[in-house]
Amino acid sequence: MNIDIYLQFYSNSSRICNAEENGKLIVERWPELINEQDKEGKTPLERASEAGANWLVELILQKDRSCILNTPLAWVEACKRGHLSTVFTFVEKSSYFMDLCHLHSETPSHHIQDVHYKEYKALLDHEFIKELKNTQNSKGKTPLHVAIKSKNKDFAKIHLRMDDVD
Repeated sequence: MNIDIYLQFYSNSSRICNAEENGKLIVERWPELINEQDKEGKTPLERASEAGANWLVELILQKDRSCILNTPLAWVEACKRGHLSTVFTFVEKSSYFMDLCHLHSETPSHHIQDVHYKEYKALLDHEFIKELKNTQNSKGKTPLHVAIKSKNKDFAKIHLRMDDVD
């Protein structure tokens, strides 16, 4: 079974039945597809991140913890789309997450968008994210610099109220 058929089956069956039940059945039945790319070059983990399907991200990471190594920035799309629960799933369910953030010089705080003040605060209050608060991205910018440059007043304000922020 190739990945495009897998994704088509998943999307069609999720309309008919419970998406989570179907996702679990598919991941269990065809675990070898977890690292396959679709015709656009994206893996199921990336597609789940885009859709904000935190339950599917969790299923995939439970089945194959190392699959994130093939798509180390899969979580970025969840950040850009404001899928905070999906971002938290990556942070909490992937034992590789912190190392990948350091390796690629990227953190959720560099990419988070389209969330409200309380959600920004929840993100920055998370212990792992707090540890990354001064991480410079590949362009040498900290999350505070990114927030200021993008005129994200709420996020910048929360950063400025934190201890030891650069």
